[in-house]
Amino acid sequence: MTGICQFDYDRFTAALEALGFHREPYYDPLAPWPSHRLMYDSFEHPDKRMRIEVSPRGEASEPLEKITHNCVETIFIN
Repeated sequence: MTGICQFDYDRFTAALEALGFHREPYYDPLAPWPSHRLMYDSFEHPDKRMRIEVSPRGEASEPLEKITHNCVETIFIN
């Protein structure tokens, strides 16, 4: 993802919240506790009929700072 990591996940999702969207995280139910993996965040705006799902993906498989840095993998708008 390093070469295509155009959107930082935390910055992108924070911008949606700043626009008034309410966030609800969805975790992988099959992942062992306490390391549930975030599958996506769902965003809904109280004044708009819009739902946005944003999925994260680690930037790279190494080094640690790139493993833990999430990029936006997909955006689904409904």
